[in-house]
Amino acid sequence: MKTISVNRPEMPPPDLEQLFNAAIRYMQSGEYAFAYRCLGMTNKSDLHTSYNKALCCYQVSWFSECRNLLMEAEKQLPSLTDIRMDDLPEAFFQWEYESSPDLCPMPYGTPLSIAAIQILKLKVYNSYKLHLYGEMRDAASRLGGKYKHINELIKETHHGNM
Repeated sequence: MKTISVNRPEMPPPDLEQLFNAAIRYMQSGEYAFAYRCLGMTNKSDLHTSYNKALCCYQVSWFSECRNLLMEAEKQLPSLTDIRMDDLPEAFFQWEYESSPDLCPMPYGTPLSIAAIQILKLKVYNSYKLHLYGEMRDAASRLGGKYKHINELIKETHHGNM
């Protein structure tokens, strides 16, 4: 049997920005497998990609890989990154520490101070899941001890309410 070649149009290589943006949208809708795949297709390991892949891993309970990716993301932050939020109006300051969503995707263009906060928050929650309480307390301390839900987790670990 003879095969007939079919002229199929070649698919252009994926646009990295579109893949990254698609991943962010998938994460926002809770579709972490698709988001992780899109991020993987970018073949990038920058701060934003590493964090977002870590968040995907955390959401599907792959905590060991989340930790690895967070360590990679954290290495890309300049040392002594300022994470103070003193310049916010009081209403936003209070909301951030008391009732903001714990974890969210990190888009490109995120200021380093906010990226550092996002990484540390995810590190706290992931360390808690891995029972790495010293690592959890260290990350929480770097956040200044101001996040209500994180402080509640730390109290749990101190009182043995696991």
